[in-house]
Amino acid sequence: MVRRVLIDTGSSVDIITLECFRKLQYTVKDLEAAGNPLFGFGGQPTNPVGMKKLAVRIGEKDNSRTVDVTFLMVDVPIAYNVLIGRPTLSAIKAVIAPYLLLMQFEIDHGQAGKLFGDQRMARECYYISLKLLGVRDELPLAESSRPSKSIKKGEPEAVMILSASAEEHGRSRPEPMAEVEEVPLDINRLGRMVRIGSALTPPIKEAIISLLRQYQDVFTFEPSEMPGIAPEVMQHKLNVDPSHKPVIQKR
Repeated sequence: MVRRVLIDTGSSVDIITLECFRKLQYTVKDLEAAGNPLFGFGGQPTNPVGMKKLAVRIGEKDNSRTVDVTFLMVDVPIAYNVLIGRPTLSAIKAVIAPYLLLMQFEIDHGQAGKLFGDQRMARECYYISLKLLGVRDELPLAESSRPSKSIKKGEPEAVMILSASAEEHGRSRPEPMAEVEEVPLDINRLGRMVRIGSALTPPIKEAIISLLRQYQDVFTFEPSEMPGIAPEVMQHKLNVDPSHKPVIQKR
């Protein structure tokens, strides 16, 4: 029985941790070689230790589905033992309702099975993720077939959760290492400015400014300078029911 399983619709692979893999009485010798690195663990590329196909039974007793899952194994500290991604979710025809902490899927007999997430564990991992990393909200943990009571103060905390973008970590966006200065592309037309590093040596600065002014026609500062492009290319639409009031969701 493996608990602390994250249903992650944003993952293109199924993942298992090295610690969990060893607790299942496997060793690294049982792994096959894995290829490309994974992204999403702290924003840095993570090289899988290997890959292994395991038979997984999802659910309990008669309300279950057995499927072969090819896991990529990683050696990183996260709050979960297993991440179930899109390959397996597609194989079991899963339908997820985050509000209800519910996943419905096709069981072995072709009927619809249900699996409830553990609300206490999901909130616990979420709070720790905000405390340590400030990451985005993930889908609930598919740990138990019955929802439990909400988390109480003083209960043990988990360790970590998957990270998201640098902005959500509280880190600032990348900034130039040196000061910049604005340079006019056309002295006869105000507002057509570009920025270059102010610490450049005079010969390099003059060469760059000369090059930018020579090819200033490639810069656009207003829509009228891009004729011949269909409006549909530049427009963005929300395909929603106009009778519904727009709602701004929490980040």
